[in-house]
Amino acid sequence: AARSRDEVLELVLSGGRMVARKVAVFAVKRAGYVGWMCTPEFGQRAALQSILVPLESVSVFDEAARNGLYLGPVWRDDAHTQLLHVMGGASRDVAAVPIRVHGRTVVVIVADEHGDTMLATRRLEELARAAGEAFGRIAQLRR
Repeated sequence: AARSRDEVLELVLSGGRMVARKVAVFAVKRAGYVGWMCTPEFGQRAALQSILVPLESVSVFDEAARNGLYLGPVWRDDAHTQLLHVMGGASRDVAAVPIRVHGRTVVVIVADEHGDTMLATRRLEELARAAGEAFGRIAQLRR
Protein backbone atom coordinates (compact mmCIF):
# COMPACT_ATOMS: atom_id res chain seq x y z
CA ALA A 1 0.00 0.00 0.00
CA ALA A 2 3.05 2.31 0.15
CA ARG A 3 2.83 5.26 -2.22
CA SER A 4 6.46 6.39 -2.38
CA ARG A 5 9.96 4.97 -2.63
CA ASP A 6 10.85 6.13 0.88
CA GLU A 7 7.72 4.52 2.36
CA VAL A 8 8.73 1.23 0.74
CA LEU A 9 12.30 1.57 2.01
CA GLU A 10 11.13 2.31 5.57
CA LEU A 11 9.17 -0.94 5.40
CA VAL A 12 12.26 -2.74 4.11
CA LEU A 13 14.23 -1.45 7.11
CA SER A 14 11.47 -2.57 9.50
CA GLY A 15 11.32 -6.01 7.90
CA GLY A 16 15.09 -6.30 7.86
CA ARG A 17 15.24 -5.56 11.58
CA MET A 18 13.29 -8.77 12.17
CA VAL A 19 16.40 -10.75 11.14
CA ALA A 20 19.34 -8.34 11.51
CA ARG A 21 20.39 -5.68 14.00
CA LYS A 22 22.06 -3.40 11.45
CA VAL A 23 20.17 -2.64 8.23
CA ALA A 24 20.72 0.02 5.56
CA VAL A 25 19.59 0.69 2.02
CA PHE A 26 21.68 2.17 -0.77
CA ALA A 27 20.12 3.74 -3.85
CA VAL A 28 21.68 3.16 -7.24
CA LYS A 29 22.39 6.49 -8.91
CA ARG A 30 24.48 7.44 -11.95
CA ALA A 31 27.46 8.21 -9.73
CA GLY A 32 27.21 4.96 -7.77
CA TYR A 33 25.69 3.33 -4.72
CA VAL A 34 24.54 6.11 -2.39
CA GLY A 35 23.64 5.65 1.28
CA TRP A 36 19.94 6.39 1.67
CA MET A 37 18.56 5.32 5.06
CA CYS A 38 19.43 2.96 7.90
CA THR A 39 18.51 1.71 11.32
CA PRO A 40 20.14 3.58 14.23
CA GLU A 41 22.27 0.52 15.02
CA PHE A 42 23.81 0.66 11.55
CA GLY A 43 24.95 4.23 12.05
CA GLN A 44 23.88 7.84 11.78
CA ARG A 45 21.65 8.49 8.79
CA ALA A 46 23.46 11.73 7.88
CA ALA A 47 26.79 9.91 7.85
CA LEU A 48 25.29 7.07 5.78
CA GLN A 49 24.03 9.59 3.23
CA SER A 50 27.60 10.80 2.68
CA ILE A 51 28.64 7.36 1.40
CA LEU A 52 29.17 6.98 -2.33
CA VAL A 53 30.63 3.79 -3.79
CA PRO A 54 31.28 4.29 -7.52
CA LEU A 55 29.55 1.82 -9.85
CA GLU A 56 32.89 0.92 -11.44
CA SER A 57 34.39 -0.08 -8.06
CA VAL A 58 34.63 -3.75 -7.19
CA SER A 59 32.39 -3.83 -4.13
CA VAL A 60 29.93 -5.88 -2.12
CA PHE A 61 27.21 -3.82 -3.83
CA ASP A 62 28.52 -4.80 -7.25
CA GLU A 63 28.72 -8.47 -6.19
CA ALA A 64 25.12 -8.37 -4.93
CA ALA A 65 23.87 -6.67 -8.09
CA ARG A 66 25.67 -9.19 -10.33
CA ASN A 67 24.93 -12.37 -8.38
CA GLY A 68 21.63 -11.62 -6.63
CA LEU A 69 23.22 -11.88 -3.16
CA TYR A 70 26.49 -11.20 -1.41
CA LEU A 71 27.25 -12.83 1.94
CA GLY A 72 30.64 -12.36 3.52
CA PRO A 73 32.97 -9.74 4.95
CA VAL A 74 33.02 -6.10 3.90
CA TRP A 75 36.39 -5.74 2.24
CA ARG A 76 38.88 -3.41 3.88
CA ASP A 77 39.71 -1.29 0.85
CA ASP A 78 39.14 2.22 -0.48
CA ALA A 79 35.67 1.40 -1.86
CA HIS A 80 34.41 0.31 1.57
CA THR A 81 36.26 2.62 3.98
CA GLN A 82 33.33 4.99 4.49
CA LEU A 83 30.87 2.13 4.91
CA LEU A 84 32.95 0.44 7.60
CA HIS A 85 33.43 3.77 9.36
CA VAL A 86 29.68 4.46 9.50
CA MET A 87 28.93 0.89 10.61
CA GLY A 88 31.58 1.03 13.33
CA GLY A 89 32.91 -2.26 11.98
CA ALA A 90 31.24 -5.31 10.50
CA SER A 91 30.98 -9.03 11.09
CA ARG A 92 32.31 -11.66 8.67
CA ASP A 93 28.77 -12.35 7.43
CA VAL A 94 27.36 -9.12 6.01
CA ALA A 95 24.50 -9.67 3.58
CA ALA A 96 23.85 -7.45 0.55
CA VAL A 97 20.70 -8.08 -1.48
CA PRO A 98 19.58 -6.14 -4.57
CA ILE A 99 16.10 -4.76 -5.05
CA ARG A 100 15.33 -5.01 -8.75
CA VAL A 101 12.69 -3.46 -10.96
CA HIS A 102 12.31 -5.10 -14.37
CA GLY A 103 15.66 -6.84 -13.86
CA ARG A 104 17.57 -3.64 -13.04
CA THR A 105 19.07 -3.11 -9.57
CA VAL A 106 17.71 0.11 -8.07
CA VAL A 107 18.54 -0.35 -4.38
CA VAL A 108 20.80 -2.64 -2.36
CA ILE A 109 19.90 -3.78 1.16
CA VAL A 110 22.88 -4.25 3.49
CA ALA A 111 22.36 -6.17 6.73
CA ASP A 112 24.71 -7.26 9.50
CA GLU A 113 24.53 -8.93 12.89
CA HIS A 114 21.87 -11.45 11.97
CA GLY A 115 21.14 -14.45 14.12
CA ASP A 116 20.56 -17.23 11.61
CA THR A 117 22.33 -16.44 8.34
CA MET A 118 20.16 -18.67 6.15
CA LEU A 119 16.93 -17.34 7.64
CA ALA A 120 18.17 -13.75 7.38
CA THR A 121 19.24 -13.99 3.73
CA ARG A 122 15.98 -15.72 2.77
CA ARG A 123 13.95 -13.00 4.51
CA LEU A 124 16.02 -10.21 2.90
CA GLU A 125 15.49 -11.79 -0.53
CA GLU A 126 11.72 -11.90 0.13
CA LEU A 127 11.78 -8.24 1.20
CA ALA A 128 13.76 -7.32 -1.92
CA ARG A 129 11.26 -9.09 -4.18
CA ALA A 130 8.29 -7.41 -2.51
CA ALA A 131 9.97 -3.99 -2.62
CA GLY A 132 10.78 -4.42 -6.32
CA GLU A 133 7.13 -5.22 -7.03
CA ALA A 134 6.04 -2.19 -4.99
CA PHE A 135 8.45 0.08 -6.89
CA GLY A 136 7.09 -1.26 -10.18
CA ARG A 137 3.51 -0.61 -9.04
CA ILE A 138 4.38 2.92 -7.88
CA ALA A 139 6.06 3.67 -11.23
CA GLN A 140 2.96 2.49 -13.12
CA LEU A 141 0.66 4.62 -10.97
CA ARG A 142 2.74 7.72 -11.83
CA ARG A 143 2.30 7.18 -15.57
